[in-house]
Amino acid sequence: MRTREELKHYLSMLGEFLRYTQTKEHVRYITADEALELARAPQVSLRDEEIREVAAGIGQDLYFTVHNHQSISASDLFMLFYKYLYKQPFPAEMLYGPERHVDSDFTGAAKVRDIIQAISPDVCDYPSIYLDKQLPDCFTVAGQRVNPIDMTCTLASIIAQDLSEEDSVAIVKGTLKSVQHTKKEVLWGPKWVVFPPEFTAPNIVSLSELQTWTLKPALF
Repeated sequence: MRTREELKHYLSMLGEFLRYTQTKEHVRYITADEALELARAPQVSLRDEEIREVAAGIGQDLYFTVHNHQSISASDLFMLFYKYLYKQPFPAEMLYGPERHVDSDFTGAAKVRDIIQAISPDVCDYPSIYLDKQLPDCFTVAGQRVNPIDMTCTLASIIAQDLSEEDSVAIVKGTLKSVQHTKKEVLWGPKWVVFPPEFTAPNIVSLSELQTWTLKPALF
């Protein structure tokens, strides 16, 4: 369904990539099945002191990171913070990003106890995508909404400050920095001949941003 010029362009890109890989040592081409097995890596595992170190570096910027040769996505960070606060692993192998972005309406500070309770699977409904869990669109803290970005940054603040359940903490207004790796162009019509020229895809662009919750460097 591509034009002849587009086909030549993308085949040329593939050729450039293959030639580039051949200039590197220890390169092996693998099948899709082999890639799937490699992607099924165990959960990120950090000691408590390492989690505190990672949490201290977050602030308002939620982004993937690499610590001791472990690649950690924004979703992994949420599960690590859960493990730290609950002293047990999150009851799922991974968490996809939420279905939609919802703005937090919480203002001021909240009790640490209420925040920790809000992320409990006994209180919060974590939706499922087939067999995999997904972050909710928002958490409820003292009757107010806190989205997963702000919640994860606030959990980092709790851990970094070594707060107790009786303390209060300001809800951190965070930013999911990994969305910078997505394209923002919603006009898709001119990109493919099967689309009408004026066709736009804003929902797909939004979904691609939410998928960056699990984006992280591939380390094998």
